[in-house]
Amino acid sequence: MSSKRYKYRYIIVSIPTQVAKYGPESNVSGTDSAGFTALIHASRDGNRSTVESILGLPDVDVNVQTKYGETALIWAALKGHLHIVKRLLLVPGIKVNTQSNVGFTALITATREGHYSIVEAILGFPEVDVNIETQYGETALIWASLKGYLHIVKRLLLIPGIGINIQNNSGFTALICASLHGYLSIVDAILGFPGVDVNLQNHKGETALMSATTKNHLHIVKRLLLVPGIKVNTQDNTGFTALIIASGGGLQSIVDAILDFPEVDVGIQTQYGETALLWASSKGHLDIVKRLLLVPGIEINTQNNSGFTALISASRHGHLSVVDTILRFPGVDVNIENYQGHTALTCASSNGHVEVAQRLLSIPGINGRSEAVLPAPDSQRWWSASNLQLGFRGGKGGLFNAIRRNNK
Repeated sequence: MSSKRYKYRYIIVSIPTQVAKYGPESNVSGTDSAGFTALIHASRDGNRSTVESILGLPDVDVNVQTKYGETALIWAALKGHLHIVKRLLLVPGIKVNTQSNVGFTALITATREGHYSIVEAILGFPEVDVNIETQYGETALIWASLKGYLHIVKRLLLIPGIGINIQNNSGFTALICASLHGYLSIVDAILGFPGVDVNLQNHKGETALMSATTKNHLHIVKRLLLVPGIKVNTQDNTGFTALIIASGGGLQSIVDAILDFPEVDVGIQTQYGETALLWASSKGHLDIVKRLLLVPGIEINTQNNSGFTALISASRHGHLSVVDTILRFPGVDVNIENYQGHTALTCASSNGHVEVAQRLLSIPGINGRSEAVLPAPDSQRWWSASNLQLGFRGGKGGLFNAIRRNNK
């Protein structure tokens, strides 16, 4: 046993002897260098008999805090010592809402650790405040939702006046936390609470729907979409909607669920000008591109802030099946140029996507005579769309010969 540990044990054991020797005026609430009293040590260690002995002494201060701000009650709650928590709560004048230096109360501490019985005991105390926040803005409910403790969430929701929409320092509510981590039962419990705001955004602008979408929690997305008044087109700080997130992430089932929502807007653009179709096309998510193209009124030729269309993006990255799907859509403009003057054809050519270039050159009216000359990334040599056109006329071998000639 270390000398420090021995010292703590000596404090606990010697107090009854000290009182017997020096009388009731002895300091039973004296602290060590860390601010621990004998009662705090005994409460932390789960020593019920010692706690009982100390509490039987006169003038014991049950509310003393360590240099980190913890009380005997907070320590007992942290360690899961239910009987000691119950005993401490019987002490007249105990302050159940005392906060540690980082703002944790006994209730928040017990909640974070998942000690349901201790949470129940503390909630039975008449003066407990369930809406106290830590220095990071978390309440007991937020912690329970973050950790996935369904029974604690349900118990907390029974408390009159609980703050269902409180946001922590990052703007997360209990609902956003549960949605992000995929706790469907907790999401369902919170959504059943009167006054819950499903459209609140965190400091990045993300809603519960966006958070669930980001983590591919399909069942939570579907549950949230059933809430009357949900705003499916909300944009985060960079302009992303849940649909754009799902489209770029290749989350087909979530895209389908959101597109079934009657008020969804497929034409919304991020701050970079990206739409759901642009993102899906750039990433090569063929089935999502096909699904988006079924939406009435979708704009096929929308350009982002760099002038890229869905066709240019798919061509640039060599997604042949996506290119072919887009080319079959009525009204697609194959000759649109981005803001550097490059078309789908020149982007495909410069990145070595021969099959995409061939497919584009098969389109009547395509401008294959562009003299825009671009570097080939693999060789840093030069080729042009006009030479690809000439190569194409000579067949596949002619195309490769034209490329090879320009790389010499």
